[in-house]
Amino acid sequence: VFEQVLDGITSVDSGAGTLTAEVSDPDGIYVMGAPAFTSLTTGSSATVTTALTGGTSAEVVVPLGGFAEPATISVTVPGASSVPSLPALPGLTGTGITVSVSAGGLQPSSPVTIKIGYTPAAVAGINPDHLRLARYDASTGWVVLDSSADTATRQVIGETNHFSLFQIVAQAPGTSVAEGFVFPNPFRPALGHTNIKLSNLPAAARIKIYTATGRLLKELEADAAGQVLNWNGTDRDGRALASGVYLAVIEGTGGRRTIKFAVQR
Repeated sequence: VFEQVLDGITSVDSGAGTLTAEVSDPDGIYVMGAPAFTSLTTGSSATVTTALTGGTSAEVVVPLGGFAEPATISVTVPGASSVPSLPALPGLTGTGITVSVSAGGLQPSSPVTIKIGYTPAAVAGINPDHLRLARYDASTGWVVLDSSADTATRQVIGETNHFSLFQIVAQAPGTSVAEGFVFPNPFRPALGHTNIKLSNLPAAARIKIYTATGRLLKELEADAAGQVLNWNGTDRDGRALASGVYLAVIEGTGGRRTIKFAVQR
């Protein structure tokens, strides 16, 4: 029997017929089962697939060298009652299509691809261009990943460097530049921040990043969901922005708006 606890450690005593797990929530509900799982040796690659309702599936694609030590990757479907609620952010809607990915407390050393399938009925009334993957972070809650929908295969695909819960969400674009925001603000790489993100913008809004003295550093464009999720905080020459205050000048539906944000290194 294999049992998975998110970011936990388990052990099975077959002689005594018991399973022991270290958990973060002693009041939680835990179910023992046999999820889809694959064991990896150091430097190997693998794809772990588990079936979802409606004939779809979820895949976790681990590249060569994805883990620095042997690991067992499991993919399960959590009960609805154990899935944390989405934050009340403008335009963000959950679909309920959620999977849990774990490696017994280990985390990948390079990005891993997550693919979660959906049926037309599960996303009825939602523009597929707005579908994204969100990952649950125990400290900050749900975080929308740099991801997109493949409408031909009916999968939402993204990359992650941390295993957790993953859910298909819909992020509708904002109706005006006045609704947009930058996060995390301040951007602190020392705390694990990897990207500066802009959200709730009109689709295809144009963004120019300036220093406080007006020097142009970077030009960006929002996607169909009104987001910029893959900017790693570098300028046009690939140099990391130094600590300081910067200006994001946004142009699109609703006119023009300037948002201040900070970088702390």
